[in-house]
Amino acid sequence: MTTTGETLTTTTPAGVSASGSGAAPALPAPTDAPAVGSGADKILRVGDEPPPGGPSGGRVRRVLQALRVGRSRASSTPFRLRLGMALLCLPLLAFATAVHLGVERNESTVTTVGTEATRGITVAQTLKLELAELDQVVVHGLLSQASLTANGFPHDYNTKRAELHDSMVLAALVSSSGAAFEQPLANIDYALPHYHALVRDAFAAGADGDEATALEAYGQAHEVMADTLLPEAEFLDKANSYVLNTTYDGQKARSVSTGRLIVVSWLALLGFLALTQILLDRRFRRVLNLGLVLATVIALVSGGVTLRRLDASSAHLADAREQAFQSVHVLARARATVVLARQAQGQFLFDPSTAEGAQLDFGHQVSRLLRMEGEDVVDLAVDGKIPEGAAGYLAGVAGPGAAGTDPESARNVVLAFEAFLTEDATMRRLVNTDEPEAAVDEYTNGQAYIDLDAAITAAQAIEQGTFDEAADAAEDAAAPLDVLNLLAAAGILLLAQLGLFQRLREYRA
Repeated sequence: MTTTGETLTTTTPAGVSASGSGAAPALPAPTDAPAVGSGADKILRVGDEPPPGGPSGGRVRRVLQALRVGRSRASSTPFRLRLGMALLCLPLLAFATAVHLGVERNESTVTTVGTEATRGITVAQTLKLELAELDQVVVHGLLSQASLTANGFPHDYNTKRAELHDSMVLAALVSSSGAAFEQPLANIDYALPHYHALVRDAFAAGADGDEATALEAYGQAHEVMADTLLPEAEFLDKANSYVLNTTYDGQKARSVSTGRLIVVSWLALLGFLALTQILLDRRFRRVLNLGLVLATVIALVSGGVTLRRLDASSAHLADAREQAFQSVHVLARARATVVLARQAQGQFLFDPSTAEGAQLDFGHQVSRLLRMEGEDVVDLAVDGKIPEGAAGYLAGVAGPGAAGTDPESARNVVLAFEAFLTEDATMRRLVNTDEPEAAVDEYTNGQAYIDLDAAITAAQAIEQGTFDEAADAAEDAAAPLDVLNLLAAAGILLLAQLGLFQRLREYRA
C-alpha cells in the first residue's frame, strides 16, 4: 500500500500492461488471420497493384510493368512504321528474284537456241553436204579423166577434202559433249581413210585405163559413203536438232511458269505499297505519301517493262526458230539432196552395170525434194509455183503456207529445180539414143545444177540473215532487264523507306 497520488503498478501476462486507471487488459490479435506474403494471398490479376513488402512483390511488379510497356510499344505508331520498313523487303526481294530468274532462263534459252544448237545443226549439215560433194567430185573426175596430183587425187578432190577436214574440226568444237555427238564424228573419222584409199585406187586404175578395176574400187568407195559416212553425218544433225527442239519446248513451258511467278510477286509488291499508303492515310490524315507514291510508280513501270520485254524476247525467238531457221535447215537438207542426185547422175553415166540402180537413186533424191501423189514431179514445178498438197523440202520453203520469209528466193529455187530436171531428162534421152559422149558433155557442163545450187545457197543466206536478226533481237530485248531490275528495286526500297521514315520523324516531333 502506497500513499495517495502514487501510481499503482501490477504485473500482467507477457505483453500486457495496465495502468492505475483500472482499464481492461488488451486482447491478443486473432491467430487465424493470414499474414501478408503468405500462401493465403489472393490471386493477382493483370493490372492489379501487387501487395507491398515481401520478396516476391518486387518481381511481380517488374513483370507486370514489362507487360504493360511491351503492350504499349506493340501498339505504338513508331513500332508499326519500323515494322512496315522491315516487311517491305520481303515482296521487293521476291519480285527482284523472280525477274532475275526469268531473265536468266531467257538468256540461257536464247544462247542455246540462237547459237549453240543451231550452229551445231548448221555444221552437221555442212559436213553432210561436203561428204556428198566429195563423192560427186570422184564421179566427175572419173568421167572426165581429171589429171592427178602428186598424192594420187585430182585438185578438186584435194580442195574438197581439206574443206571436209575443217568441217570435222569445227563440228568437234561446236557440238555438245556426249556419245550422241562424239560417236558419229568418231565413226566418220574412222571410215574416211578407208574411203580415201578406195578412191585413190579408182583414180589410179582409171589413169591406167583399167576401167573394170576403177568401177569396182569406186563402187566400194560409194558403198562406204552411202552406208556409213552420210548416215553418221545425218545422225549428228538429228542429235543437234533434238537438243534444239527440246530446249525450245522446255523454254516455252518455263517462260509460262516464270511469267506467272513474276506477275504474282509484282502484284504482291504493289498490294503491299497500296496497303501501306492506306494505313498511313488513316493514321496521319494525309492523302498521299510522296515516297510511297513514287515507289509505286517505279514498281508499276518496272513490272510492265519486264513482262513486255520478256514477251518480246519470246516472240523474236519463236520467229527465229519456227520460221527462219526452219527454212535454213530445210534448204540445207535440200542442197545436200541435190548433190546426191547429181552423184546419181554421174554414176548412171560412169557405170552402165549400175545404171538402173543409179536411176532409182536419182528418183528417190528427187522425191525428197518435191513429190505429190499421182503427179509427175516436172509438172509440179511450173513457173516457180508449187500446188497445195505437195511434199518435200522445196514444198516446205516454197509451197502454200511455207515458213520462209523471202518468197521470191524460194520461187527462184523452184525455177532452178525445174531446169535441173529438164537437163537430166535431156541427158537420159541422149543415153537412150546412143549418144553417150554427148550425155557426158551435158553432165560435165552441168549449168542447171550450178544454177540450182546457187539459188539454194542464196535463199539459205537470206533465211540465215533473218534468223540471226531475230535471235539478236531476242537477246537484246531481255539484255538490260537485270540492270534495270536492280536499279528499280533500289529505287523502290529507298523511296518507300524515306516515306515511312518521314512519318516516323513527324510522329516523334
